[in-house]
Amino acid sequence: MRDERQLRGPRASAEVAPPAPAMPEEWVGKLSLSIAQLCIATSFGRSLIYGEIKAGRLKLRKIGKRSFVLVEDARAWLRGETGAARARQNVR
Repeated sequence: MRDERQLRGPRASAEVAPPAPAMPEEWVGKLSLSIAQLCIATSFGRSLIYGEIKAGRLKLRKIGKRSFVLVEDARAWLRGETGAARARQNVR
């Protein structure tokens, strides 16, 4: 006789990751985000963000010691647009 669990298939209560938190209201309308804020807004980790910056796919800006990413750069990065592709679009 087969185990009853095998007949039912996968568990109905399979663990699912909780939904990403919504962007806090105080960030709406901001022009830039810190790396920590970008991690929260995208649900990506710091090492992934810094890897994308190192690869040149996401532009990091600095003023003094403060590092930040422009919201428009982050949105373009999430859409898969690279720096070179955006530059070509702006030439038109």
